[in-house]
This record gives sequence, C-alpha cells and structure tokens, in this order.
Amino acid sequence: MKTSISSLKEALLFGLNGLYDAEKKIEKFLNRVEGSIKSQDLRHEVAGYAASGAVRLNKLKWAFEYLVEERHRRNNKVVDAMTEELDLLAEEVHSESVRDAMIVCCVQQICHYKMAVYGTCMAFAHELRLHDTEEICREILESEKNMDKRLTELAVSQINDDALAEELR
Repeated sequence: MKTSISSLKEALLFGLNGLYDAEKKIEKFLNRVEGSIKSQDLRHEVAGYAASGAVRLNKLKWAFEYLVEERHRRNNKVVDAMTEELDLLAEEVHSESVRDAMIVCCVQQICHYKMAVYGTCMAFAHELRLHDTEEICREILESEKNMDKRLTELAVSQINDDALAEELR
C-alpha cells in the first residue's frame, strides 16, 4: 500500500507510525542479541535498552491519543535492513570481544536513526503546536541520546580495549 503524504501532520504520523514499528522490532532484536554478549556491562545496557522499549511504545501510544489519531500499521524497512545486517554480522564475527564491539556499533546505528526520526517528529509537532506530542518526542530523544552516550563511554573504557587485547593474543 502506497502512502500519500500531503501535510506536515501526515508526515508526523508517518514518522510516528514508523517509530512504533521500529521500537517493537528493536526490542525483539535486542532480546535476541543479548545472549551473545560477553561483557556484563554491555549486556546490562542492552537489556535495559530493550526493556525501556515498552516505555517508548506507551509514550508513542499517548502521542497518537493526543493527536486523536489511530495508529496505522507501517513496516519500517530501515529497521528491517539494520537488524538483517546485524544478524549477518553476528554470524560472521567469531571473536566474542569483537562481537561486543560490533554490537555497540550496531546499537548506536539504531540509536542514531531513531534520534533523527524522533528529532524530526519533535520539530514537526512543534511547528504544528502539538505540544504534548512534541514533549513525548523530546523525552524519547533525550533517552536515546543518553543511551548513545553510555554506549560510547562503555566502548571507549572497556569494549574496544577488550577487542584489541583479544586480537593481540
């Protein structure tokens, strides 16, 4: 089914519907990947991020309620491609420490994609004076930024060093 978008509100809804689908898929993906993580700290971060998906989904439901709109099913092909790529990497990487480094990379790619879309939706909601929806997008955007920061700190302080040490053995 082809989507016709001819207004900023329709663009906002398109983005929110895509984010809703993305959050569901990412939560499942992260739960699946979690078992292959060597680092306890990384496993903890990924598990927390997956668990917080339910909170993000509830906030998105509130956004649809504020907009007095029903959520429409939308297949987020970007997230499909990202998780497919990550599954391929998981098969190809045989070093546990390098796999952890690649998982950080891949989860950050997902975070960055979501930050871009949440930021865009927040800007659309702002222009449309949909303050409740804008605030929901802002809250989720901040949580994504925080996750990205924690992953960067973990990669720099531990994960990348472990991968290099394993390589040098």
